[in-house]
Amino acid sequence: MAEGITAVKHNIDAAFGRRKAAATLLCRKYARLAESTLKNSQGNAQGEGQFWTNQTSNAINTVFGFTEDHGDSVAFGIAHRMEYGYYLEFANNRKHAALGKTLRVLVPFFMDEVRKVYAE
Repeated sequence: MAEGITAVKHNIDAAFGRRKAAATLLCRKYARLAESTLKNSQGNAQGEGQFWTNQTSNAINTVFGFTEDHGDSVAFGIAHRMEYGYYLEFANNRKHAALGKTLRVLVPFFMDEVRKVYAE
């Protein structure tokens, strides 16, 4: 009887591991997609962008996508490396916010793909 329980536990752990690996890959994919989507929509040349005016292009050129592993869960996001990135996101009633808007567009597509992975 104990051997049967051990085999079931092993199968559950293996299935969870495969699904987590797939979710990790999806997070990496969407981190890169979020970064490229924001950079393409904002533009990396000086001048007017979708979210703010690029004066030096430093802010957009230092945006990066990332993933995080929290044991039983994984996540993705995008961030600024510039000190004033916080200002761009939150000042003036979030008039120039780009990170959250970019993620809100992509998250429904990400969730659809995650549902497919966990439905198998």
